[in-house]
Amino acid sequence: MNHLQRPSSIRCLGLGLVLVLAASSLGAAEAGDLASIIGRHQSGAPDAAMELGLVDELEELAKGDAKQWLPDFWSAYFLTQIVMSHPEQQAERLARSHKLLDRAFKRAEKAADVPMGDLYALRSLIFTFELGGAESDQAYEAIIARRESVLTQAYESTPESPVVLVMIATNLIRSAQEEKQWPGILAGRATLQRAADLFEEAAAAGEVTTHFNREWVNPWLGWTDKMVEGGFDSR
Repeated sequence: MNHLQRPSSIRCLGLGLVLVLAASSLGAAEAGDLASIIGRHQSGAPDAAMELGLVDELEELAKGDAKQWLPDFWSAYFLTQIVMSHPEQQAERLARSHKLLDRAFKRAEKAADVPMGDLYALRSLIFTFELGGAESDQAYEAIIARRESVLTQAYESTPESPVVLVMIATNLIRSAQEEKQWPGILAGRATLQRAADLFEEAAAAGEVTTHFNREWVNPWLGWTDKMVEGGFDSR
């Protein structure tokens, strides 16, 4: 595959999000505002103007309480979804996504019980979208290296995070499919299944605030199973 082509599987990354706000994460008013904003988010093929408006609303929400990191986290995520369906101004929007995530990191470091691995996982997603703008094989490989580095940090920080495991699994499956390596396909599938189990446990326990990729699991499992049954070129 030409490294300058964005892998088609990247377009599967906008399958939606899951958000169950923990009462302890935000005050009642802030939680209500955040839930409302996320409720207006359109996954799949968003309207760019509307989505950018939601990012602006989240930034205003973040200004209201300098101790909260979740609005910046979700702003950064929304920008990746805008880029997925509206690639114009990709570099500027991904740079803004990085900047918002930087602020989320700074705020999260001062908070308690933050799944830091999920923030690193979101950083890796931003890098994934940057691959589509790589202007050379060297630039492409440099982004891959940065993505792998932050995924390592994500796993070391929160090894049992389903968000982190999904990012690791999908990257592993993509690479294994390109290289036609069955061990990687099967390892990726096992990792996805573990993530699915952890998502179920988290949903039962409640207080999930960062699970932006739960709905990726079943489509990726289905695609992986098709490859196992019909070969690497199955879709």
